[in-house]
Formats: sequence, C-alpha cells, structure tokens
Amino acid sequence: MKCIFRGLTMLLLTSLFSCKEHQKDLSIQVIGIAETSKLVPLSSTFFRFALPESVKIGDIDQIEEDGRYIYLLQSETLHRGLFVFDVNGRYIAKIGNFGRGVGEYQQPSSFTLTDDCILILDTSNNYVLRYKRDDFTFVNKVKIFNTSYFDMVDDDRFLCVNNNYESDKPYYDKQYILTDSLFSPQNGEIDKIICSPYATGPSHPIYRFGKEVRTYMQNSPYIYCFTANGNYPIYKIDFDTYALPSTDFIQKISANRRNYYRNLTDSGYISYYDFYEVSDQMQINFFVNHAKKIGFYSKTRAQGFFAPKEIWQQAYPFSDWITIGTLDDSFVSILVASDLQERREEIEIPADLKNILSNCSDTDLILWKFKLAE
Repeated sequence: MKCIFRGLTMLLLTSLFSCKEHQKDLSIQVIGIAETSKLVPLSSTFFRFALPESVKIGDIDQIEEDGRYIYLLQSETLHRGLFVFDVNGRYIAKIGNFGRGVGEYQQPSSFTLTDDCILILDTSNNYVLRYKRDDFTFVNKVKIFNTSYFDMVDDDRFLCVNNNYESDKPYYDKQYILTDSLFSPQNGEIDKIICSPYATGPSHPIYRFGKEVRTYMQNSPYIYCFTANGNYPIYKIDFDTYALPSTDFIQKISANRRNYYRNLTDSGYISYYDFYEVSDQMQINFFVNHAKKIGFYSKTRAQGFFAPKEIWQQAYPFSDWITIGTLDDSFVSILVASDLQERREEIEIPADLKNILSNCSDTDLILWKFKLAE
C-alpha cells in the first residue's frame, strides 16, 4: 500500500511539474508551410532612395524607420555604415564612418533606436556607439561582450545574441544575454543547442513586433517572445517534409569546435532559416540541400506554403529574393537601379517599377515592399 501511495505521489508531482514546465506550450501556435509549385500572387509597391553620386550603398543588412527617417545599415563593404533617408527617400546623412577614430567603427553589424539616441553595434571592436537622434553627432561608446545583434527590450534593458562559446565566459551556454542600460550582463536566456565559434544564421535573430521583442535561433523551430516578465515560445515552425537537424546530429558534427557548415549543408537537414513577421503574415526563407526555399504564411487563413527560389524568380525576375526586414507592414527587399537598367531588356519589369527606374541614377536604390495579395 505504501508503494502504491508513493507511486501515486510521484506521478502527481511529475504531472504538476510537467504542467508548470510546459504551461506556455498550450499557447504555442504551429506555423505550417507546405511545399508547392503554384504561387500565390503578391501585392507590390516600389519606393526610390535617391543617393548622391558620392554615396555608395549595395547590400543592406537591416532597415528601420521611426516615422521621420528611414535607416539603412550596410555592414560588410568598403562603404559600410548607417545611412539616413527621409520618408520620401531623400538622402539625409551617414551616421559615423568606417575607421578607428572618434565616432568611427570597423563592422557595424546592427543598430537600435532609443528615445534620444541611435546605438550602433561594432562587432569587430565589441563596442556600442551612441549618436544623437536629432543631429546624428557622436556621444560616446560603451564596451560590450562578443555579440553580433541586439535590440532594446525596455528603457533599462537590452537583449543581445551571445557569441561567447568558451566555458570561462559568463552565460557561455545561453543563446541570449539580457543586459542593463550600460550593457553589463544581467542574465542568460534560452539554452544553446551547441557552443561553437561557427554559425550558419539566422540573419536577423531579434526583431520587434509592435512593443514586443521576438527572437529565433538556428537549429530550433521556436519563435520566442521577450517581455519584462521573461521569455516564452509563441510559434513553432513546421517545414513540411524538411526538418532542422536533430540535437544529437548537430552536437556530433560540431564537436571539438569543428567547422560543421559543410557537413550540415550536405546532410539534407535545413541549414538555417530567416523569419519575418508583419501584422497579418509571416515570411519564412530557408536553405536545404544547397537550395533556397521561400515561404509565406497567412495569419488570417492559417495557411502557409513555400516554393523553390527559382520558381519565385520566374514570376518576379527583377529580384534576387533577399529579404532585409519589414517596413509599413510589408516585407522588403532592396533593388539596385544600375543592375535593373542593365537587365531591363532581358527581364519583365512591372510598369510601376519601370516608371521609377526611368527617374533613377545609377547610384539609386529601390525598395520593393511586398506581401501576399489577400
């Protein structure tokens, strides 16, 4: 009788713990996307960024707007920096410069906006540089740990991707670090699947959705919401017949700090994915079997699909299908005017894009805003 009672007690305690541990699971929405060869039409608009000849911008890594300005960040090229435009696409300024002097950076990998400052993360030197929002002048810089992406959770705290992987570093086994306003680590968030110096993605692991900060990470199908009270998963992505690597597999191929990229891309598992969200839709792009898949999910219909990049390029040949973020409740990609000018006789270009292109100089950029036509 004692054994039965003890067994029932253990079962009850286990059930209570399980309920507590997974109480948020009941609210996790599964985002299912199914493979198709039949595309749903997109609604598109185009917007010109007029650049002076002295300003060169190519690949864009991050885009944000604050109602007055649109900010474009370019991380990797010789002309790297944060560029500011007004809401009509007129060039205003470049914030900071490439270099090692006061107010300069080596690799500006991400940025965020506070009430009175623009903060740029310099990954090469592990500094956050502060500039005034009213006149873009340099204020100061603050030392930070090894990170490549960050955003503001509230007035006093920031959430940062944790690139530390050595066991002597604080929170080395956590995917994110929550800091105070001076970027001192306060807490580690979400266990890492692997602790490795290598990463396959994603491109934008932290994003804002309304007043919330949301995150996702390679090798995990969950999208998390961060609030003042902690974090919890809100979405789980179902990739149809494709799958993210199992924990055992990714830990095996990354053991002893090995570069696991080739093993992963050759494995048949999803190498990495990017996730973007607007009020009524999501976009999910992923790489598997050395090929890119581009998908959309409609929140109103609770349906999603994806197709190979090549099929999308047949329907929309003017784009290379690199999404850089969201703007005006749409997904956005950058088109280079000079590239389109060279190809305009070879590909089909929509009439409204042709009209904008006719007024562009070779240095201009065109923003393509798109989403499912529902």
